[in-house]
Amino acid sequence: MTHVLVLEDDEDVRSMLLEMLGSAGFTTDQAADGTAALKIVHDRGCDVLLTDLLMPGVDGIEVIKSVRQAARPPAIIAISGGSPILPAAVGLGLSEAFGADRVLYKPFSKAELVQAITAVLAARKPKA
Repeated sequence: MTHVLVLEDDEDVRSMLLEMLGSAGFTTDQAADGTAALKIVHDRGCDVLLTDLLMPGVDGIEVIKSVRQAARPPAIIAISGGSPILPAAVGLGLSEAFGADRVLYKPFSKAELVQAITAVLAARKPKA
């Protein structure tokens, strides 16, 4: 079963994402900040990291950069709705430049999320 780590500082959004993923059959872990997410990735690992970008402390870009250095990095999907100081297009473009496999603009549907997870995992499978 695919294990997804949800990194989102907004508790309501994080709960919604966990519900969407659970109802789609994924196992999940959660983190409210970048430091906690990095600990989970390095201690337990995951198949997919779903990370918000704009968070206090260690932001999503820093998490992406750090996770890419892991021995077995997960697939990474960056999510953002943007803010006045960092529009979503800029933030998500930066996340791709630093190693995100896919980006999603908030808001997105459950179907879009599941499709993104399926696509990043399929891209990692060796070709037969």
